[in-house]
Amino acid sequence: MMMLRRSLALVRAFAVVSLAACTVPGDDDSASASDAGTAPPNSGTGDTAPTTGAPTTGDIVPEVDWPTLECDPLVPTYCGFPFPSNVFTAADPTTVTGRRLALSAALLPDRAQGQPAQPDLWNRSDGFSPGLAVMSHLPGATVAGLPGPWTLEDSLAFDSPTVLIDADTGDRIAHFAELDMSHDQDDRRAFMLRPVVRLADDHRYIAAIRRVVDGDGDALPPSAAFKALRDGEAFDDPSIDERRGLYADIFTRLEQAGVARDDLQLAWDFTTASRENNTAGLLRMRDEALATVGDDGPAYTLTLVDAEHPDARVGLYVEGTMTVPLYLDQPGPGARLVLGDDGLPQQNGAAEFEFTLVIPTSAFTTPATPLQYGHGLLGSGRQDIQLDHRIAFADTYGYALFAVDWIGMAADDAVAIAEFVAAGDLEQFVTLVDRLHQGILNSLLAMRLVSGALVDDPMLQPMGQPLIDPSERYYHGDSQGGILGATYMALSTDVERGLLGVPGQPYSLLLGRGEELAELFAPLNSAFPDGLDRRWCSRCSRSCGTAPSRPGTATPSAPTTCPARRPRRS
Repeated sequence: MMMLRRSLALVRAFAVVSLAACTVPGDDDSASASDAGTAPPNSGTGDTAPTTGAPTTGDIVPEVDWPTLECDPLVPTYCGFPFPSNVFTAADPTTVTGRRLALSAALLPDRAQGQPAQPDLWNRSDGFSPGLAVMSHLPGATVAGLPGPWTLEDSLAFDSPTVLIDADTGDRIAHFAELDMSHDQDDRRAFMLRPVVRLADDHRYIAAIRRVVDGDGDALPPSAAFKALRDGEAFDDPSIDERRGLYADIFTRLEQAGVARDDLQLAWDFTTASRENNTAGLLRMRDEALATVGDDGPAYTLTLVDAEHPDARVGLYVEGTMTVPLYLDQPGPGARLVLGDDGLPQQNGAAEFEFTLVIPTSAFTTPATPLQYGHGLLGSGRQDIQLDHRIAFADTYGYALFAVDWIGMAADDAVAIAEFVAAGDLEQFVTLVDRLHQGILNSLLAMRLVSGALVDDPMLQPMGQPLIDPSERYYHGDSQGGILGATYMALSTDVERGLLGVPGQPYSLLLGRGEELAELFAPLNSAFPDGLDRRWCSRCSRSCGTAPSRPGTATPSAPTTCPARRPRRS
C-alpha cells in the first residue's frame, strides 16, 4: 500500500506539472458534445458477404450485411455509440471471424490539446473484446425499473427492458444496466449494459433497449434514425436504407426471443473477437520462451544471499537477476512489443529482470514449497513479499515465497503512465499492455527458475541439502495480482493451484469503481473534458481491440485452460 501511495503521488505531481503547461478548454462540468460526439454523414461501404433468412412482413428480406460507418446516426448525440457495433468493422476473409475492426479517426475522441488519435492499433483485431461493456447514450435516461447488480435475474426475465441475446440461439445473457456516474455532466452520461459472464469468442450478439424512462417516468423516444428502421419510415441518411435487410434479421431474431419491435428504443449487433485473436500473442511468447529456457529456467545471477536477515523467520533472503527472452523493443517503461510479419510477437534478444526469493527458517527442517506472489497496482514484488504477514505465512506453512514485478503496471511504470494519461494519448496506452505481456512471461519464467535451477544451487544449500521442494508449485496474488493471476494461471504449464485474492474482471469494470484506479486516471478529466469521451476511452483504450499484442490481450483472463498445459486440480 505504501508503494501504491508513492506511485500515485508521482502520478499526481506529474499531472499537475503537465496540465499546467497546457491550455485546456471547457474545464467546467457542463461540456457540450465534442466533434467526436456528433455523428457526421455516413461514409459506409457495405462490403460484407450477405447471408439471407426468411422474409419478414413487407418486402424486406433479412440480410446480414453490415455497412462500415465512420459514425452511426442511430445515436446522433455521440459518434462512437452504440458500441461495440458491427458497423464499426469491415469484412476481412483472412481473419477467423471474417471481420476486422474498422474504427475511423472521426470516431475517436479528440484530445483537449487537439492532437488527433489514430485507430490503427485497434483495427488489428478481428472483433470486440468479450469483456467489453455495451454502451450507448440516451439523454435523460434513468435506471428506474432496469436490472441492477443486485437484481441480475431480472435481466433474464421475459419482460426485461434491457436485453442482450446470443444471435444464434436467442439465449439471454445476464447483465445489469447503469449510467456512468463518474462525473457531474448529467447530459453526457453513458448508458451501459454490463454482461456478468464472459461472452463467447467469435460470436454475434444483439443488444436491445426498450421502456427506459426519464425522471418523470415517461418512456424516452427513439432517435429518428432508429425509428425509421423500426417503423419502415424514410430517412435521409443512406446508412439507414443500407441496413433495412440487416434490421429485418435483427428484429426477427429479437421477436423469436420474445422481444417485440414496437417499443424498441434502440437495438444493434456486434461480434466478439476470436480465441486465436485474444490469446495467440501470449501463447507464442510462452511456448517459445519455455522451450528456450528448458526445465531449469532462465540463466540467472544471485546478487544477494543473506543468511543473517534481521527477521528470524527468514532463513535466506535472496535477490537476483534472470536473463529472459525479450519480446519488447527495449526493457524499460514505454516499450512496445516487436511484431513479426504474422503480426505476433517475435523475440528481440534477451534482457535481465530482477527477482526476489524469501526462504523461511522452517525450510531448514522441511524443504519449502515454491509460492509465487503477484503484487498489487503499481506495486513491487520485492517489497510486497517482505511484509510481516507474508513472512509469517511463509514460515508457518512452509513456502519459499518469491516475486517479480508485473512490468507494465509496476512501480517503475508510474511516471510513464502519468505521461500518457495526462496527455490523453490513447496510442501510448498500448505500451502498458505490451509491457504486461512481458511481465506475465517473466512471471512464468520465474516459476520455472525457482522450481528448477535454484533448487540445486549450492549458494542456497547452506547445510548441503535443498531448501526448496519443487514437487508442488503454487501462485497467490492480491488485487492486481489477483486480476493478472487469472491470466497467469490460464497460461501456466507448471502451476496447478492458485489463490486469487480480491480480484475482479474485466479491468474496465474496475476503472470507475476502484479508488486507486480512479485517482490514477483522474488526469483524463482534463485531457477529455466530455464525460462521454472519457467513458469511451476508459472502455476502449484497454479492451476494444483484443488483437495479439494489443489492448485487452494481457488483462482479461481466459475462461478455460489455455492449450498445452496440465489440467487444473479442484
